[in-house]
Amino acid sequence: MRKRRSAPIQTIAKQDLLRRLAEEGLHFAPFTLTVRLDPQAGPSDGQIRVQGDGLDVSFAFTVETRWTQLALRQAAERVQPRKERPRELPLLVLPHLSENHLQDLREAGVSGLDFSGNGLLFDPPRLFALRSGAKPRLRPPPSTSFIYHSRNVSSLVPRVFLFEPYFTSVQDVLGACHARMVMTDTKPALSLPTVSKALARLEEDLIVRRRSAITELLDPERLLAELERAFEVPAHGEPFLGKTSLDSAAIWARLKTLRPRVRAVATGRASAGQYTGLSGPERLQLYVSDAATVTEALAAKSTRAFPNIELIETLEEGAYFDARERGNALWASPLQAYLELSRGGAREVDVSQELRARLLRDAVDRRA
Repeated sequence: MRKRRSAPIQTIAKQDLLRRLAEEGLHFAPFTLTVRLDPQAGPSDGQIRVQGDGLDVSFAFTVETRWTQLALRQAAERVQPRKERPRELPLLVLPHLSENHLQDLREAGVSGLDFSGNGLLFDPPRLFALRSGAKPRLRPPPSTSFIYHSRNVSSLVPRVFLFEPYFTSVQDVLGACHARMVMTDTKPALSLPTVSKALARLEEDLIVRRRSAITELLDPERLLAELERAFEVPAHGEPFLGKTSLDSAAIWARLKTLRPRVRAVATGRASAGQYTGLSGPERLQLYVSDAATVTEALAAKSTRAFPNIELIETLEEGAYFDARERGNALWASPLQAYLELSRGGAREVDVSQELRARLLRDAVDRRA
């Protein structure tokens, strides 16, 4: 017998959510919820009346298609004047609320409900009701959190803000990213629409703020946390382990002759000694865009017996972004070094925290 497939989770937009609210309402036992849509309600989309167990409380609700820190902050700000309107508190309605979302709501003192039965109703001291664990019935629009993921070219946008906290236009952000990319003779991978979408997400996450023509870094600590959370070591095939008779200076001189056709930069781990007291690996470890060409240029022979060079072939932009040139050598960005060390062993993780503190301190100083 063919196994029956479960019904797919439906992706939904705000207008669909509003229509569903009008037709089906929301359910959060043991309370009775009455939904009234009100397009003229200012920042909210209407009111939800909660009744039961002697309670009768009204919330001004706002529908959001997906979770953002900006929506949470705006709702939290509306908690403040509640003494003037004690029976109309802010409430967020989303397709689905995870346990982490509910914890954030609780810390902010904001209520929230979803279409699966999860939620938090919060009006101290008379009302505190929390329910979680129900599986999602509706799926929010595709998330844009991929902008932090190290394997996506869009991650260059949040990265650049760590070193340049102010920009006057989207074009300026793109230009700053291009300036820090190790360019090839092909068209740059990062485009203006990609930068624009990334900036919108950064603003929603309260990492940057747009004021008039200025876009400025708001929260470097959250920015770095998001980049670390989404970091993966650059994707690659089997590394080339080999031996070359060239010394370090000659290796970098040969590699320089390959630019811009071929990119080569020391890995973050190999660059750690440039920014910390941690010594690098015994062999020179490089990210390269074309391992075969580099192998030939360095006259390297494959061997696993005492190799002095390791070539990791990858086309990921993050591996090369913001590389620092010293002499002919190209060392990975201090950010890339930090991200790689944070995924290492105990000693590397300890050292990464020192580098993290320095990155944050420098970012704060640049904003001053």
